[in-house]
Amino acid sequence: MLDEILPLVGKYKTVVVVLASDASGIPKEPLKRLQIIKQIIDRTDQMHIQREDILVDCIAESSAVNDRAAIVTLETMGIVERELGVNLVLGASNVSFGLPNRTVINSVFLSLAIQSGLTCAIVNAAKMKPYIMAADLLLGRDPWARQYVTYYRRLKSVSPH
Repeated sequence: MLDEILPLVGKYKTVVVVLASDASGIPKEPLKRLQIIKQIIDRTDQMHIQREDILVDCIAESSAVNDRAAIVTLETMGIVERELGVNLVLGASNVSFGLPNRTVINSVFLSLAIQSGLTCAIVNAAKMKPYIMAADLLLGRDPWARQYVTYYRRLKSVSPH
């Protein structure tokens, strides 16, 4: 599959999403996920695909069926971010599939994922934007809380009184 996709990525200078999965499925250990990602990144490096054009998905699985699902994903993200310096993408709501009160789980997981290096969140933006803004503020990515305050001022100006 990579032999078909990567030449197109290189030719058209497009972004590609790399999954921490192979023919045997999704590994349950962070280092095995990392190994798969490294193998793919080695191939993209050989083809001169720029790292900023790679989005790595460390794969969030449901915590309803695997109590270590979130931990494995977060650990993998942290290692990938430190060792490979690529952008990380994640379908954050997968972690709560099959569970009640998913918004609470998703918002906490999203905050933890941002701390682990998440750069591209696949989320319901209307519900998750306040949590993203708060995470950026608390992680020191919003000097003087400017973005956070501006966001809430805009909300207040468009909401009915």
